Amino acid sequence: MVSVAAEISTTGPRSTCPTSGLPVTHRTPRRPAPGTPTPTPPPLPDKPVVGIFGRVIPWKGQKEFLQAAVTLLPRFPDLRLLIVGGVSDGEPEYMDECRAIAEASGYADRIEFTGMVTDVTSYYRRCSVVVHASIQPEPFGMVLIEGMAEGRPIVASS
Repeated sequence: MVSVAAEISTTGPRSTCPTSGLPVTHRTPRRPAPGTPTPTPPPLPDKPVVGIFGRVIPWKGQKEFLQAAVTLLPRFPDLRLLIVGGVSDGEPEYMDECRAIAEASGYADRIEFTGMVTDVTSYYRRCSVVVHASIQPEPFGMVLIEGMAEGRPIVASS
């Protein structure tokens, strides 16, 4: 994905999105010149970090992620969990439920809740693996694309 993203040109004909009316720039892949090195993603962290990204709301699956991930913590003493995202409007109790799972696990010191962040790239780079645990279908999961763009393996629920 990283090499594909690096090979995308922003030039091309313009059109309008039929649903939003916003201008759309068509992107055409182009081949790199022979001998051009392929961009490499940032290195994986020294210690394992598994992260989940997105607004903290029930259908995004943070609770399901935590319930599964805390079972790994006793077996992997260096493993850390990262929940990146803020409380959604009208559902602060869901964040409280997620924090309660972390506290009850006995491993809360290895589980980080970041709250809303503006620079998600640095958090993707902290992860060894990115999890997409939505329990309902998403129209287009940006987390998958963003994680792959940073060269991170993705684990997704079906």
